[in-house]
Amino acid sequence: MQVCPNGCLGPRAALTATDEFRYIQPGSAAIAGMLPPEGDRLAMPNSHEGIWSYADRLPAVAPEHRVTMGEGHTPLVRSAAIGREIGLRNLYFKLESLNPTGSYKDRIAALALSLAKQAGKTACIGTSSGNAGASMAAYAARAGLTYHVYVQENIIPAKLEQILVHRARAYRVKGMGFDPDIGTRVFEKVR
Repeated sequence: MQVCPNGCLGPRAALTATDEFRYIQPGSAAIAGMLPPEGDRLAMPNSHEGIWSYADRLPAVAPEHRVTMGEGHTPLVRSAAIGREIGLRNLYFKLESLNPTGSYKDRIAALALSLAKQAGKTACIGTSSGNAGASMAAYAARAGLTYHVYVQENIIPAKLEQILVHRARAYRVKGMGFDPDIGTRVFEKVR
């Protein structure tokens, strides 16, 4: 394992079979970046509220416009192998694959679609190579908004399927994601 000078993990920054699973309550000091003493358990926010259990820390959105599918509140996995390898006894990884669409991007989508709904929007537009599009599609469907997404022509079929299952309108664009001018032209055209 290589560690960058600034402390970032090298090419093997993934969980291994020897990493230990340990649940830490959301809202505990671990979430703030500090590890709690053994046994520290603060009250777990209502996970059915998703990101809105932290509404006081987010942009103001009226309760009737809040979109959620219970995102967030994912467990931390304590690293045994990687932590030991780089000399960090208390290294944890957030298990974001337990979010509704399997991505941390669900948190972003929940907030973005809530703000769009509150602003009276009826549709939204975006670009994606997969995860962001799938997350936005799911949350747009939950919000009752039409989602138009422009994707790379070579998008992984499973990612496209995850976007389409939520009835998003997907458009394959040659060169999207590789040439910034193409993205600019697409958005100029759809204005």
